[in-house]
Amino acid sequence: MKRQLLLAALLVICAGSASAQLKDKYVVARESNFDGSVTTAVMTEKDFRAREKELRKEGFMATRARMMAGKAWDRDADKEGRFPASLIKTRRVTKAGRTYRERDEAENYAEKLNIQADKREAERKKAEERRDTRRLDSQNQTGKTSGRNVQSASYKASQKRLKERRKERLTTEKFRNDERDADRSTRQADAITIYEAQLEIIKNPPPKEGATR
Repeated sequence: MKRQLLLAALLVICAGSASAQLKDKYVVARESNFDGSVTTAVMTEKDFRAREKELRKEGFMATRARMMAGKAWDRDADKEGRFPASLIKTRRVTKAGRTYRERDEAENYAEKLNIQADKREAERKKAEERRDTRRLDSQNQTGKTSGRNVQSASYKASQKRLKERRKERLTTEKFRNDERDADRSTRQADAITIYEAQLEIIKNPPPKEGATR
């Protein structure tokens, strides 16, 4: 009787262990997109491995897809210049941190990564603003005038005009940079749209004429 109880207990323990091993484990995946941006997602280890395999296979198609997209770009009369292949990144997925047994733990870590990314972006924008302010302040500084303190009305007026011109120049420069960035984003979006279409053709080629399903 004792032997039977012991055997039953061992079976329960083994069953529980097997169930624990079969339970899904979770990872935080960081996937880079065609435009270079990165998204964070929580998925099971199985789904992560499948996605990793899929994007690795997609990477092998990248060169051919870029060539096909370039030809499609050239055929489009509305497109100017050469196909901007350098603006298209190859997608990849990587695991961030460790493997988690509970989905909540993985989601908490993913949220932490997103907060850190937002903080870095905010700090980058602040750094740009500080740089622009320093440039303006530097340009507004007047040199010493050999011990003379020039206080004439004409001098003050000329310094005010100079300051305004410098400010206008920085504003114009910023506007041009923003305009250039916007143009780059538009060209990148157009290129990605064409590239994705060609990549889909490679992945799922249309049936040949006369072929039967």
